[in-house]
Amino acid sequence: MTWYEQSFGVDYLTVYKHRDAEQAKREVGHMIEWLQLPSQAKILDLCCGMGRHSISLADFGFDVTGVDLSEILLTKARESDAQSRINWLQGDM
Repeated sequence: MTWYEQSFGVDYLTVYKHRDAEQAKREVGHMIEWLQLPSQAKILDLCCGMGRHSISLADFGFDVTGVDLSEILLTKARESDAQSRINWLQGDM
């Protein structure tokens, strides 16, 4: 198993549990302004992890696909996406 496969598993969920949806919403709001994203744009969230930013982007009305290598993190992302608005894919960037 490679270092990045080991680093982004269950331990990641513990180490980064302090990162929450409110923080992601603020970050995404700034990103939308900086990039001047058109409404309803298609967004690819590469290395989406637990999906915080993907979910915030969907909340802002974007068509989001989240991609991550870690099945553990994608499982958490899918659980957080109660309305199944995001297309979650497992893959290596």
